[in-house]
Amino acid sequence: MHTIKPIAEDKTKQLFLLASFNEDKINQLFQQANLEIWGRLRPQILLWLVNEDGLIRTVMSNSTHSNLPFIVKDFSVQRGLPIMMPLMDLTDTSQIRLSDIWGRFEQPIRKASGRYLAEAIVVMRISNSSLLAYEPETQVDAESNNCGLLCTQIVLKEQDYKLDWNLLGWSLKGDHKRFSQQYQGSERKKLLQQGLADITELIYQHYALSTTSNNDFIIEVANIDSLAIYVDVVDFLTTLSAVKSVTLLSAEGASRRFNLQLIGSSDTLVASLKLNKQLKQFVDPLARFNAATFNDEEGEIVVPIFYWGN
Repeated sequence: MHTIKPIAEDKTKQLFLLASFNEDKINQLFQQANLEIWGRLRPQILLWLVNEDGLIRTVMSNSTHSNLPFIVKDFSVQRGLPIMMPLMDLTDTSQIRLSDIWGRFEQPIRKASGRYLAEAIVVMRISNSSLLAYEPETQVDAESNNCGLLCTQIVLKEQDYKLDWNLLGWSLKGDHKRFSQQYQGSERKKLLQQGLADITELIYQHYALSTTSNNDFIIEVANIDSLAIYVDVVDFLTTLSAVKSVTLLSAEGASRRFNLQLIGSSDTLVASLKLNKQLKQFVDPLARFNAATFNDEEGEIVVPIFYWGN
């Protein structure tokens, strides 16, 4: 539904569009079209963006006098992916050097990123100098056109930029690095938007819910010791985009076992739950299984255990 409201007594008679939508119905349309759904739980991305202009390199932050942070912010809002940039305050500058970021050294980058509690870390470099491989063909073309230095000067004015990125801590199956190809063009804005779009697509593939498959997933919440907490847990589970329905299977002491009918895989659900601190999985390092798995030796399902709250 939508409504249109004019500004009160404004000579410009400007109109505002206020739009809202029904999430359940939108999700049904996605399922009918066999399109993947990206739920409301999305990873927080920390972006270390270094801009190289000639011989000067600058780590971008929201307070930097540049249009690049505004491009990142607009992209974050439009695509619904929470992206933050480092403060580059005294704490950051004392923990990491610009050369560490430019060199993409993982250990100091992870250490400096710890304060931001991000699920994934992106290091992005954009340059009009050192990342570019200057090609001698430009000079050859100028000579062939018999216009000498004039053509060369014109080419130099059409400044090219090159951008690359790498992504840390994004995988569902453990942390590792992912490097991009290099992007080259004459507009920094378009290069930055293209790089961010490819990163978003990569993350989307790991968190999006496949609407072509339905699965049952059994979990146990071990610390439900009151009716109020039970209601909170059920409400939380039913609001997850990955969950179609919640059924209580058993209750023993403070433990409650639920069957969740899912849209997509259980791996995607568990990955999404890691983005929310309300329901935390208990991982026993000595256990053979930490996911819902059939144990042939005992003839029963080994159910993952979660704890509610802090």
